[in-house]
Amino acid sequence: MDQRIARLLNRTEIVDCMARYTRGVDRHDVELMRSTFWPDAEIAYTNIFHGGLEDFLAWANPHHDAAYRNHQHHTTTHAIRIKGDVAVAEHYCLVMLQRHSGETLLSSGRYLQQFERRDPEGTGAEWRIAVREYMPEMSFALAGRNAGEGLTPERLAALYDSADGGTSDDPARWAPVPPSGPSRQDSSDVSYRFPLGRRAERALWQA
Repeated sequence: MDQRIARLLNRTEIVDCMARYTRGVDRHDVELMRSTFWPDAEIAYTNIFHGGLEDFLAWANPHHDAAYRNHQHHTTTHAIRIKGDVAVAEHYCLVMLQRHSGETLLSSGRYLQQFERRDPEGTGAEWRIAVREYMPEMSFALAGRNAGEGLTPERLAALYDSADGGTSDDPARWAPVPPSGPSRQDSSDVSYRFPLGRRAERALWQA
């Protein structure tokens, strides 16, 4: 039983590490991204990038900014093998990338990674990524746009204050953003707010 509990705890920490990574890359939070890798990590994305952690951190956000105006990374199907302080994991990945033109790419692939549990500071062992190899598999080009694109705070307020959320022919009616504002690729995103608070406390028109 102790071994089974230990395995579940280790697995949870590894999956949590990947959740921190995807949040970090989508919010352009360099420190959060850094917290998921060991300083001597080797990171490879086919022939696009191959290098160490600091070079990767310097490359990743400018690479996304140059090609895309919005993106989301999703990791699923975590297959993890753990032996002692080393784990090998395969994480399926779905990525939505919206070009500056508005075209949206939906791609899939896998992260093949070696995690290692270390305690370099003597403050408690933790799992981080030591080796990453990204394996792309499929990609599709789609028409798409951001939720609530082009809405001003005033128009957003009117949509939420109206009885039906907007007229049927209003393009903003399609998935309007919450009153607390659109997704942002930095720490001004509402997900950084703690505690989250009630909706009225986050409304743009009451800010």
